[in-house]
Amino acid sequence: MKSVFRWLNYVVVAAAFSVEKFIMEPERFAHQVKQRIFGYQAVKGSRSKDIAGSHYALGWSKLTGVKPLQFLIETGNYQEFDSAYSKLSLVGKIIYFRKFILVRAKRKQFDFKIYKGTNSINGVRKPNVLYFVNNSLPYTQSGYTVRTAASVDSLRDKINSLTVVSRLGYPLVVGEIPDARKHVHKLTLLVPKIWPFGEQKKYDLAKKMLIEICREQNISVIQTTTDFKNAALISDVAGELGIPWIYEIRGEPHNTWLSKFSDSVVSEAKKSFYYRGSLNLELEAAKKASAVLVLSKLSQKKLIELGVSESKLTIVPNAIERDMKPDRRNAFKIRQKLGFQHKKIIGTVSSLVAYEGLETLVRAIPLLDEDIQLVLVGDGEERGRLSALCRSLGVSDRVYFAGKQPRSEIQGWYSIFDVFVVPRTNSTVTRNVTPLKLLNALALGTPVVCSDLPALREVTGGYAKFVPPNSHSELADGIREAIEAPAELLAKRSWLDEKTWEANGRKLAKLYEELSTPS
Repeated sequence: MKSVFRWLNYVVVAAAFSVEKFIMEPERFAHQVKQRIFGYQAVKGSRSKDIAGSHYALGWSKLTGVKPLQFLIETGNYQEFDSAYSKLSLVGKIIYFRKFILVRAKRKQFDFKIYKGTNSINGVRKPNVLYFVNNSLPYTQSGYTVRTAASVDSLRDKINSLTVVSRLGYPLVVGEIPDARKHVHKLTLLVPKIWPFGEQKKYDLAKKMLIEICREQNISVIQTTTDFKNAALISDVAGELGIPWIYEIRGEPHNTWLSKFSDSVVSEAKKSFYYRGSLNLELEAAKKASAVLVLSKLSQKKLIELGVSESKLTIVPNAIERDMKPDRRNAFKIRQKLGFQHKKIIGTVSSLVAYEGLETLVRAIPLLDEDIQLVLVGDGEERGRLSALCRSLGVSDRVYFAGKQPRSEIQGWYSIFDVFVVPRTNSTVTRNVTPLKLLNALALGTPVVCSDLPALREVTGGYAKFVPPNSHSELADGIREAIEAPAELLAKRSWLDEKTWEANGRKLAKLYEELSTPS
């Protein structure tokens, strides 16, 4: 009976969340519902495409001197929107009132305070750690969730206890009903009995629930991940309990957001309230945390330049399982199922989003021999556009969209590739953030061809064929070279052995103990 009531509670919370989203952003909500029901590939257009197309609105504004209100919202120029809204007629204000409320809500997320962390005042021999994350396997499949699961596994027997907690309402907010039987690791969910409307009410409820969990589990250290909203919440909880908190920087949300825009709009978006506010709060979180985890030397160097103390920075890179080997048995089955036994297979395992540069990869296919097949494992908002591009180029029969695959089978899919390709576009986020998938490919003995970007050079250790971003002809040349001489690109086993989740676990456990010791 308890499970029935719990399930009904989940449904009520999910419904309330949906109503809130529908009220605030009906167009976006409708688009996401369509994608959820019919799949990304069945829904024409994409959010990133719509935003990238904003350069037309910018061009019009330069001619007329008036920027469309929707353009101001999309580019994060909330202050300009307020000014423009105040000048509207009464009828105009009524028409755009919902947009006005939406902008107010978007601005509110920058009002949260981030509190300075400290070392524990009560020393413990083996710490009890709370790990607060955005999302988790199996509900969300991404590099983020794989890293979380691997990090959790690496800490077994190294600390006293580890409690993994997901954000308020997850996974209901992504359209999934929780199922404890499917959890990859023990996961504590923040699912309220009633869904609170308004950012402040959500914040207050999440804080209350987290404090209760921390006291129940006798938590001595809290760790959270990007973005600054997590940092604000966790720093507040940690301050109330008098314990240290760690900020794990896995990406650059402000620059990821910026990558959605076309080149003509980037400068406009970069000056916006949203971009500057997000950047400043990310930096504040790094400066106020008790300790900061970064994925790469690049990130470490950048933060030091921005004024973060080097002493609080620890590099905990993306990593691989020890003795990771190709899953040849399942790879053979997959090739057989696809009918590609006698084909050379190139491709990637990736979210299908604009900054991954998959359009460049598709455009390279006509330049390659016909016995070369492209396989894209993953899904995302760019799938519909990529499918249309395949049709226009006449290569639909040479490009296979595999969609999302379960974690239990993903190694088999990685193992089918003769060449692994990461053709990321050249943007601030792609230059700085190191993806996990390249390490997986190298560990399986697969030659890698990727864009020549600092983050990709670091994560591959130089064991890759590097090509200029956004050039499909040079990408095709690089793929051809990798197929003809794969041995020249293979990573040394000694280099790979240094990049294991087990090594990361030891590093994290040591940090937790240091922070739990009175200074």
